[in-house]
Parts: sequence; C-alpha cells; structure tokens
Amino acid sequence: MTKLLIMDPASIGRSGKHNLYGTDYDALAGNISRVFLTGVPQSVPTTDCRQPDNWSCGAYALAECLGQGDGENARQWLLDRGLINQEQGTYYSGIVGYLNSCGYDCIYDGKGHDGQMSGSVFNQIIDHMNSGYKVILCMHGTSKGCRTDYWTKSGHYIVAYGIDNNGIVVNGEWDKKTTKLAQHVFGTTEDSIISNQNIIMREHLPNCKTSSWKFVKQDKLKNGSELIRAIQRMLHLPEDGFFGIITLVALQKFLNVYPDGFFGNDSVCAFQNWLNNQV
Repeated sequence: MTKLLIMDPASIGRSGKHNLYGTDYDALAGNISRVFLTGVPQSVPTTDCRQPDNWSCGAYALAECLGQGDGENARQWLLDRGLINQEQGTYYSGIVGYLNSCGYDCIYDGKGHDGQMSGSVFNQIIDHMNSGYKVILCMHGTSKGCRTDYWTKSGHYIVAYGIDNNGIVVNGEWDKKTTKLAQHVFGTTEDSIISNQNIIMREHLPNCKTSSWKFVKQDKLKNGSELIRAIQRMLHLPEDGFFGIITLVALQKFLNVYPDGFFGNDSVCAFQNWLNNQV
C-alpha cells in the first residue's frame, strides 16, 4: 500500500519525518485541505529545519521542500509582501509565489477537500509524486469538524517529499532496497547485491552504495551480475554482466536522463521512479 513520506516543520512535540498511509484510518485522513503540486524534484534534498513559533509553518515547509537549511529567507520574503502573519499564517498565494520566485512551477488545487485523502485527490498526489516531484499540503484543524487533530487544531503546512509504496523511496541512493526491487522487477535472484563489478567504474557510480554494489579489481572479475545482464538484455546490449560505460549511458538514455556517463543523483532517482512504476 502506498505511503506518503511526510516532513513536518512543527517544532514542538514530534519529530520531523513520518511515513503515512493515505487511507481513512491514518493521521492524514479527515484533515487534508489544500494541495500544492510543486515543480521541485524529489532529488532536491529535503532539509529538517524546525519552525521556531506556531505561525510560520508555511515558510518552513517551503524551506524544507526546497532544500533550504533555514526558513527565515522564505519567511522574510513572505513578510515583505504581506503574505504571512501571526493571526492567519501563510496565505495560499504565498506558497505559489515563493516557489515561483525560486524558479519552480506550482499547480495549486484550491478546493477544500475536507478529508477526501483516499479518493481522487490522493491519486492526484501520488501521480504527481510518481512523476518525481514534491507536494506541499495544507491541513485542516479540528475547527473544520475533522476526525483528528494530529497535525493541528487550527491549520498547518506539511511537505510530502517522497513515496514508499510496494516499491522504494525515491532518494537518489542506489542501495540494497533499490537493488532488491530491481531484482524483483527483472525476475532475478533477490539478494540485494550487485556482484563482481569492476572497481574502475566506482567513480562513475557516485550514488551507488557499496553495501549493495560489490566492486573488485579487474584481475578478480568473474561472471558479473545476473541483474546487470537482465538490464543489458532489456537495453539490447551484449550480456556480460558488467555495468560499464556503454551500459550506463544506454540506461541513462532509456531513462531520459542526460547521458553524461556518471550515474549520480538524477540518474538514480529516474531509475527508482521507473522501478516504482513497474510494481
């Protein structure tokens, strides 16, 4: 079942990160209000900056979404334009405006959803996040007659920065979870290990974790990896089992990523998104 990965900018009483189902028994149910489908890629690292008061969650949610280490720049931008105050918090137009000022598009769904998290609005959010982008949510408080005040009694902004469904979190790190899902998708042995890879490729794979990728010296190479052979088969390449430059660039082209010969953050995120869409 699909989960939203949530970053909560509130500073009191709870840690910042949550994994939450979007169903009627979850803390999200009963108080979803407004949806901001941002153009901020999930590959932008989400920060963990806590708001210092009870009214600037909008500014700090923006900072967390954009990977800014502090929300004061966002809050000052909003204050200068009269788009935030202590009584009402951040205006909806302030969320869109600040994202635009930082060079990102934002589709604002202005409907009051009043808890319809498990319906079409949830599917809209998941579709947007499956495309690789973050979402900012404005939550109702109990004053709207909602079931839960887990997030807020009066209204609160949070960031959905990734998804975790039957697949994996899109985080730009090719770790054991990414390998295991890839093995599942390609029908190979699911041991979370990519074996016997040439160590000279290590510098071309900066986001591929050695907990999953096993690099050896060239004179130790044997049969390569079953998973890599399966990927090469999909790409119509010779199936030698080694993730060399030709295979790397071919996979980047397949994923519509700039084929620079380095499988970094953008390439891994694209691969993770592709894998998630296969399950």
